[in-house]
Amino acid sequence: MYGLTIITMLAGLVLLYMGMLLPPKGEIHSSVLTAFGIILVFCAAVFGIDLRYADKLREFKGAISDHVAEALMDAKKPSINLNKSE
Repeated sequence: MYGLTIITMLAGLVLLYMGMLLPPKGEIHSSVLTAFGIILVFCAAVFGIDLRYADKLREFKGAISDHVAEALMDAKKPSINLNKSE
């Protein structure tokens, strides 16, 4: 996913530089700026979504780890048999 984002960002930068070098030199057409803006939004969305779900996954793993550790501690506690029938 990061590869696609990096390639898209590089394509946007190439688009900007080509817009600067093609006639009329030094003027970037508004359509090129609009396309670059869309590319930036796409890249930000990809990184943002990835970071959000990575954070959620880390939280989930922590919760599972805590739950398993608690279950193991409960299993190690000695049980008291209150049945007097034995």
